[in-house]
Amino acid sequence: MNNTYLSSDILNNSRNNRPTKDGIVIKGIDFPVDLDVDIVVENVSFKQYIRFKGCKSKHLIRFVNCTFEGLVNIYQDCQFKEVHFVNCTFNSTFTVIKSTIGHFTLKDNTFKKGIDTEEISGEKLCIYGAKSDNAKFKIVKPEYKNIILSEARDNSEYIFSAYEADVNALKRNESNTGFTYVADSQFKGSVLVAGLKLGTLSLHGHNTSGRITFQQLLVGLVNIGQFTNTGILSFANIEPDPFTGTIQCHRSNLGKCEIYDVNFALFRQITIDNTNIQDIITTNITWCRNVRSALIGIDAQAHLRENYRQLKNIMIRQNDKVQELAYHRQEMNALLLAMRFNRGNRFDRFIIWSNGISNAHGLSWERAGLWLLVLTWLSYFSINYFVLGKTEKDATQIFKHIALFFESLNPVRKFNAIYDDQGKDQSASNLAYFIDVIYRFIASYLIFQFISAFRKYVKK
Repeated sequence: MNNTYLSSDILNNSRNNRPTKDGIVIKGIDFPVDLDVDIVVENVSFKQYIRFKGCKSKHLIRFVNCTFEGLVNIYQDCQFKEVHFVNCTFNSTFTVIKSTIGHFTLKDNTFKKGIDTEEISGEKLCIYGAKSDNAKFKIVKPEYKNIILSEARDNSEYIFSAYEADVNALKRNESNTGFTYVADSQFKGSVLVAGLKLGTLSLHGHNTSGRITFQQLLVGLVNIGQFTNTGILSFANIEPDPFTGTIQCHRSNLGKCEIYDVNFALFRQITIDNTNIQDIITTNITWCRNVRSALIGIDAQAHLRENYRQLKNIMIRQNDKVQELAYHRQEMNALLLAMRFNRGNRFDRFIIWSNGISNAHGLSWERAGLWLLVLTWLSYFSINYFVLGKTEKDATQIFKHIALFFESLNPVRKFNAIYDDQGKDQSASNLAYFIDVIYRFIASYLIFQFISAFRKYVKK
């Protein structure tokens, strides 16, 4: 059977139908329960209402260039394979309650009051290019595999939420929704996504004046790609899925994004490339230890260094000394790897390498102290036993050697205060002096590194 247009028996059985120059005008219509053909409705004006009550259809239902003066209701367990509303005008509320619509598409429609849905499910829900003025789009407890909101250019309010009050309740929820938001520079309204379990959360486009809020979510993959934010963007109480929790951020500018109550250390992987994160505002955050780059080779290390530099600057701005030092260390490690790839200045590479190995770029006074003790022991016993041939078998001299050992830690003490080269040939004495000079040079550096790391929280 061919597609059924509204000029068929469905229209003929409706009340108060009359043709006009612009199409068909009807007072109201109740669709039958079983729809066994495709229905395409074009250029029709509905003066009162249109209702789908408990309807079932495995075919396409499509409304094009229609005007709905009254309510549009889909309710009582309707089951549709595919429903499209394209370039239509809704002068009253569009409601969908407890129904299943496989592919539900709303494209380039005008809404005077908005949409109110509850407990709807299916494969894909798409809202493209909605036009409205202070309307409210309320999508409660959606169970769609994919939700796409794109090209909204109004100042309306979009709410995608569930009743769950905490993330633990979301963990018990078996449904997994994918949410994609493509921001439009003309959008001046708000988008709230709350209380959902999201397999993927994707952000793209340009948010210039809108308010976008994600809160109380359990997420798998967070994908932010080619996204620019100069409006209001916030993430609050976001928890990763323990098996798939991943953040990917590429070619984006997060602007003054606000992040609250997020533990980044719980995410399995965080990848950031070509993204400005320096201006984000954070509160009650547990930071990750490492971030990754999707690139390889020198580009990867250069981008990693930039990521850690931005994170370090965020910590400086928030006066978080602990994380500032941690990200400074990561920045220096990435810089060293980048210099190795591009064969940078060897002396600069040596300086960075020596800072890392001696005190972990200012983080570990223990490492500098251990290196100092080991070097002193090697120098003291090398000079005494291997160069000057001083072998003490008297156990009573142990305390003497211990005292001399600690005295030798002083790089400005005299050689003869520690070592006795009397009666030794000139070559042995010269070698002993040379070893001691090298030791003093390195020991002075390690003492500086020790003090520097020891004062890591108070130095300016």
